[in-house]
Amino acid sequence: MSLVLSTPRNFTPGETKEELIKVAKDGLDVIQDLPRYAKEGVQAIAADDFMRFKWYGVYQQKPKEDGYFMLRTRIPGGQLNPAQLREISSLTDQFAHGFGDVTTRQTIQLHWLRIEQFPEIFRRLESVGITC
Repeated sequence: MSLVLSTPRNFTPGETKEELIKVAKDGLDVIQDLPRYAKEGVQAIAADDFMRFKWYGVYQQKPKEDGYFMLRTRIPGGQLNPAQLREISSLTDQFAHGFGDVTTRQTIQLHWLRIEQFPEIFRRLESVGITC
């Protein structure tokens, strides 16, 4: 998994909690914490990092107490090659109860994922050229 380090941009935050979270730590930097969270479990995730996960297409599923996540992939133009489709199918069977959702924006969402699974999921998606 390639890591990207970045710094918050120069802007004055608004009064919203989300803007203050963005200033405290760049959302793209949360990927560095993912291996630790995968080892320590969902209870170790810093509250603000749940919002930052959205920058990588990772969202908590409701009820949040159950510890499941949804992953939204990025598929430019909605076009996938056979290797990408096979990998998404494999991930869906292995981690997402056999179901994936095709969205109106031509992406694929996988539900019922656990934080412990994300390093492998991201590695496998990256191996076929899919980002989140």
